[in-house]
Amino acid sequence: MRGALLALKILIAGGLVGWLVSSGRLDLSVLAGAQLTSYQAIGLAAVLVNLVLCALRWHWLLRALGGRASLGQVTRWTWIGEFFSMISPGIGGGELARGYYAFRNSPEGRLAALSTVLVDRVIGLWAMLLLALCSLAALFLGNGIQSPVIALVGAATVGGFTAITAGTAMLLYVPARNIGLSLLPDKIAAPVRTLCDSYQSQKIVLIRCAALSIVSNATLMLSFFIAGIILDLPLTWQGVLLIVPVIFIANFLPISPGGIGVGEVVSALLFAQFDVAGGAAVMVQVRLWLIAVQLAGGGVYLLHRDRGQAPA
Repeated sequence: MRGALLALKILIAGGLVGWLVSSGRLDLSVLAGAQLTSYQAIGLAAVLVNLVLCALRWHWLLRALGGRASLGQVTRWTWIGEFFSMISPGIGGGELARGYYAFRNSPEGRLAALSTVLVDRVIGLWAMLLLALCSLAALFLGNGIQSPVIALVGAATVGGFTAITAGTAMLLYVPARNIGLSLLPDKIAAPVRTLCDSYQSQKIVLIRCAALSIVSNATLMLSFFIAGIILDLPLTWQGVLLIVPVIFIANFLPISPGGIGVGEVVSALLFAQFDVAGGAAVMVQVRLWLIAVQLAGGGVYLLHRDRGQAPA
């Protein structure tokens, strides 16, 4: 059954890419004709720096909740997670891999270690949406938002940012948290309350993680600018900051392995709203850098698995 489902998702990815090529939204000759310049190395370095900064953020969270893993171990786990995000439907496989290593290497606080994977992802998404809000503000104060598609993306961005901010505030504000947890069974409410208390005592760490997330997302978005330079496409910072979060959220959907095809379709459709016809090619170029880093994560997996102390 799993094999059939994976085969179906591979067909979906192939179908999406085939549609992009046949419709003219993805011109492979542009990619093939791109010269190997120093910009290729800069783009790859930007993706790699983003991975290292994400590992550092997760390391801060693990240490704040009593984890003993070194930064080197956490970096390996993050890199391995990137490999599994490439070969699994969507990119949720990376979170499962990271959760596996956090669980097996934290015998004294497994639930807390697992929670850091979720919190790490939420902080990263929050920072990404914050950058998108900066783009929306610039567009609104400039010529206004003319495209209905961009208006819809903007509304979703504002809604997502507000939901994450309000939800976090509620969990960290004791009276509001107690009201919410009173609606849950005690078996669920008790560990959640303990975790919330742990995070509440580490507010400085959470702020540092949020600031680092802004920097890490900026490096990821820089890779899109570099791809635009390589492909000679007129990308704007407003377009990149607004569109990249949507691309990576779409990549999370378990539609195709690694989000291949899905990210390219979203990139093509949304960059077109900013008069950029080669949005799919930009995503393909960035994905090539991502795949290079992810494949290296497979080598890390073979050499340093860190199986941990807990039984399977």
